[in-house]
Amino acid sequence: MLYQRLASNPTFSSATIQRNRLLRQFGFMTGLAGGLLYGNLPLGASKSHSLEVQVNRRFSNGLSGFLSFNANRVRYNRTVEEFDREPTLWQGSNDARPWRLAGVASYELPFGRGRQFLTDGGVVAALASNWQVTGTWEYQPGALLDWGGQNIFFNGDLDDIPLDDPTRERWFNIDAGFERDPARIPAAFQTRAFPFRLDGVRGQSLMFTNMSIQRSFRAGGNRTWQLRVDAQNLFNRQQWQGANLNPTSTLFGQVTNVALNQMRFFTFGARMTF
Repeated sequence: MLYQRLASNPTFSSATIQRNRLLRQFGFMTGLAGGLLYGNLPLGASKSHSLEVQVNRRFSNGLSGFLSFNANRVRYNRTVEEFDREPTLWQGSNDARPWRLAGVASYELPFGRGRQFLTDGGVVAALASNWQVTGTWEYQPGALLDWGGQNIFFNGDLDDIPLDDPTRERWFNIDAGFERDPARIPAAFQTRAFPFRLDGVRGQSLMFTNMSIQRSFRAGGNRTWQLRVDAQNLFNRQQWQGANLNPTSTLFGQVTNVALNQMRFFTFGARMTF
């Protein structure tokens, strides 16, 4: 059984072996993505700092609201390369975004009896009273793009890669110093020098706005009707995947695929209370 196992592994059956395989700690293990994979080992460290601010407005004059702001800084050195015995690179983490802002507000329109305007009744007051508008909004920067899929030759300044105003056709600076010739890309035996993530090079930010409009009608006695319209993703914002990170591709630096196809849609509802 041992002989069969050795005979089926090129490390032991080949007449020659690449020197770079001998330099790895477990060079004969080539079945898992080209080498041995580390997982859940107590290696390296992770550092996290965060700040959270919340603002509440209690219901007053028909308006109530809530606003939340989170600021985070999470960095870790948990990545171990095949040639390394321990993590050596501090880099940004996608476990938390740099900041996040979210809010919700609800407002009862000031028309009708007991309100600020149109308190004397009439047709206009009847049409404008008992309306309530509610909205939610959230925003956070996109995730750091992960360059871990392949080794990359880069001859330039890493700070030149991020762009202040990225577009889907040019998400980052592809002319910052990337080696784009397929004949000159790193070989399998060369250690990695390009970082796995770059601060400032992120995917599309997330922003969603939802809104609800409702109105209540009295139906005699203790009975009331409520009609409601909900709009999710009010501005029909499209969410895109990260940019192409293969320097030899003709689509390098472009965003071409949709990540979340969350189209705008409306929900209509009615409720009777008695």
